[in-house]
Amino acid sequence: MKVLNKKGFTLIELLAVIAILAILLFLVTPNILGMFTKARADGFKQQIQSVYRTAQNSYMNDIVTGTAGPYCSGEDGKPLSTNLSYDNLEYYVEFNTDAKVTKLIVVDKNNGFYYDSGDTKDKEIAIDSVEPGEIKNGEKISNFEINCEDGTLNKGTGA
Repeated sequence: MKVLNKKGFTLIELLAVIAILAILLFLVTPNILGMFTKARADGFKQQIQSVYRTAQNSYMNDIVTGTAGPYCSGEDGKPLSTNLSYDNLEYYVEFNTDAKVTKLIVVDKNNGFYYDSGDTKDKEIAIDSVEPGEIKNGEKISNFEINCEDGTLNKGTGA
């Protein structure tokens, strides 16, 4: 009499396991991608706050010499006197006569985020409540340029 060795899985069992793994992957992937995007956005918020605080410190130092702000990372702008450790950021920071930041633009071309406070009409920006904008489909962050002359963000022509 022949004894059959029945070790291993049947084809149906293998297909069922693969199907379950595919369903789990389909359900979990959007959450994981969302976590990465949120982490990048939170990191950009920290960078915005860093630019804000660095600009305040530079303004206080430069006000004594009469060379204070506005600060702009562009070629025709006045960069912050303290170098930021973020090479990927472009910024524009403007102050009112009370040494309050009233206009702030920060662009991170590497991660596709930007922040534009808009015209705050001489009101100080509440830096703890900033929400970065994310580049939408069809927009190219490489087209974004900060105009150091008038402190505007030009979003270019899109795609």
